[in-house]
Amino acid sequence: MTTILINDDLKLVKEGNKYIIQFERMTEANVSLIKSLTKTRIIQGATVTRDYLTCKFQAQTVTTLETFFKNKKATIFEAANILKTLATQLNYLNHTEHKTILGYEPSQIILINDKTPAYLGIQLIADMDVKSNLATICCLFNKNDFFAAPELLKITRLPSQVHYKVSYFSLAYLIIYLLVGETEDNDPIKHLDTHHVKDTKLYWLLSRCLELDPNKRSIIFI
Repeated sequence: MTTILINDDLKLVKEGNKYIIQFERMTEANVSLIKSLTKTRIIQGATVTRDYLTCKFQAQTVTTLETFFKNKKATIFEAANILKTLATQLNYLNHTEHKTILGYEPSQIILINDKTPAYLGIQLIADMDVKSNLATICCLFNKNDFFAAPELLKITRLPSQVHYKVSYFSLAYLIIYLLVGETEDNDPIKHLDTHHVKDTKLYWLLSRCLELDPNKRSIIFI
């Protein structure tokens, strides 16, 4: 048995010719997470136990995004594909499960068969109120935890609430990281000004996701 990914709530292992996602305990969040991957067919042909504690699937390869891009940058095609698939998963969580993702981090995202990403950072899935579009925050974060939206880093007391589109900012920040590598500030779009993605559809989509006003953020593929 080989461990691919592990965090406080789940582990992903390879056993024979199958990959197995195993949860420590049953929660509403892990049910939503598995549904966001199977109902959208991001993971195809999966076998899920009735209690949603185990999800088994077959693949030729599975690795973390962190490992896959450790010594190379993503191409525009790879970046656009990763963005589109993760946005599909996020959209399901937002509109079907009424949850959002507080932030993305490369070690908590897997890449199936070198092309299909799947977010497994269950500890950063938060409930959202569909009327107010706000998600409840129960712990403080810093900029080293994941690619964080600026409003998330300004929280000083708990519990607090933030707009569910903190996820849009973080997702765009992740994509820029894959394209150009590590950045030192919270204005990541400027790092694409000399990149060949500049003025492409992907560039403008990322720009919309990185609006400082979360109400203006959008993920629209044209």
